[in-house]
Amino acid sequence: MRLVSCFLLVALLAGFSAGDEQGSHATAVLLVGDLPGSAPDLAKALEAELEAAGWTVEEFEPEALCDAEALNAERYDLLVLPNAAILPIGSAGVVETFLGQGGDIIALGAPMWQDQVVRRNGEWVTPVSYTHLRAHETVLDLVCRLLLE
Repeated sequence: MRLVSCFLLVALLAGFSAGDEQGSHATAVLLVGDLPGSAPDLAKALEAELEAAGWTVEEFEPEALCDAEALNAERYDLLVLPNAAILPIGSAGVVETFLGQGGDIIALGAPMWQDQVVRRNGEWVTPVSYTHLRAHETVLDLVCRLLLE
């Protein structure tokens, strides 16, 4: 399935211009990182295809998707999400703003935000799983967690 996605991306990239007649190069931002379901090999293959199509590629960590100053259409022309089904919960508004500014998106694994995740204790978890874990905390667990945070 991921191989088919790469071939579809190549076809899509043929329709996107990676620069204008004056020789400027478009910049794509590629989501990488440790989100659940991430596939580093797929991200590297996408990066190689983008570069072969003439794009300048920058890698983005998931937290940056939630930062409107980091993700904006003045800086980036294209946002590439290798697994759009699992994204940070705070990224929807930022991505919407990016698109409203004229940015483009390639989202594999759509529909987007099927599973929304939050960062807790260094791990990406769904709010439901985090709440479930917290429901089983003892008073001692709570005190230890509060001291560590």
